[in-house]
Amino acid sequence: MDLPLRATLVCADGDGGDVAGVLFEEAARKVTHIIVRPKETGMVRRLLPLDAVTEAAPAAVRTRLTVQEVATLPAVDDIEILPTIELVDVGMVGTTMADMPVAIPKLPPGSIALERVDDVNASDGRVGSLDAVLIDPISAAITHIVLREGHLWAKRDVTVPIANVTKIEEDAVTLDLTKDDVGKLPSVKA
Repeated sequence: MDLPLRATLVCADGDGGDVAGVLFEEAARKVTHIIVRPKETGMVRRLLPLDAVTEAAPAAVRTRLTVQEVATLPAVDDIEILPTIELVDVGMVGTTMADMPVAIPKLPPGSIALERVDDVNASDGRVGSLDAVLIDPISAAITHIVLREGHLWAKRDVTVPIANVTKIEEDAVTLDLTKDDVGKLPSVKA
């Protein structure tokens, strides 16, 4: 099953928001949830159980749950309000910053959030960012990662077998391949 990290969440009754990542359980070495950002909960991301997913395609992940049910799933984030901070006067009278809400992640112990902003590093440096994970539909174990490499005008997606992943950690995935090795891997449709 291809779990895209750049997709819309489609609920049984309509648009449910966006896919923000997947939750990887380190001990079991498998994906347990999809991290979603429902429209109804604003900054607070929610944990959608993998067994609630009915279909995963490159542009959309579908669930049997309703928009309201997704909005009540367990939260990934706590929201804290930073107090009002007065800025130093730089010639603009009365300049202040209002209270600012900040999302603080609270993941289950032993879990890592894999998100599309995470770096993918070859043995000799950064090669791109995480774009999707492919999992075995029965065991939910990751079989491949899809990395997006290149720059704004020349991006390509590359599928890398999990056997070439040496480390999965918060914000980064590390490969045992060099940049040249990654460059030789075939592209997949982006």
